[in-house]
Amino acid sequence: MKQKFVDKGIPVVLGEYASWRRTASNGNFVPKDLEMHNKSVEYWATYMTKQAKANGLLPFWWETGFMLDRANNAIKDQGMYDALIAGSK
Repeated sequence: MKQKFVDKGIPVVLGEYASWRRTASNGNFVPKDLEMHNKSVEYWATYMTKQAKANGLLPFWWETGFMLDRANNAIKDQGMYDALIAGSK
């Protein structure tokens, strides 16, 4: 996308990319190594955000209520939030 569009001055939006944690509360299979799963989810969010920005793409995270509590203006998943912020720097 960088060579084909960004380098030619054509803006690119990376829309609706996401990763989320598998937990029993959201009806998913819970991985045997939950700690590694959570680290991997955060790593992927950081990596994708960082690579998008490094290549001139504008990333838009797909937030469906797992990370943010919009009704109470609160962060529900601080680790994911931190991963996205780290990727944006």
